[in-house]
Amino acid sequence: MLAHQLCSDLDQSANDHALDLEDSVVLVAGLVPWSIAGAVPLASMGAPVAASMALAIYLYAVSAW
Repeated sequence: MLAHQLCSDLDQSANDHALDLEDSVVLVAGLVPWSIAGAVPLASMGAPVAASMALAIYLYAVSAW
């Protein structure tokens, strides 16, 4: 919500705005393994936390790309 309010003044299409929000807000929440966005999917799948933290490199790669 806050990111949308901060970025709403930028001159860009709705599709570009949605992609920017997804690349910043949605993916960043999963980078913290103890947050709800990281812990709930890992617990529901029974995934090992150490391996999941190692595979979080793909989340960093999206934001770096």
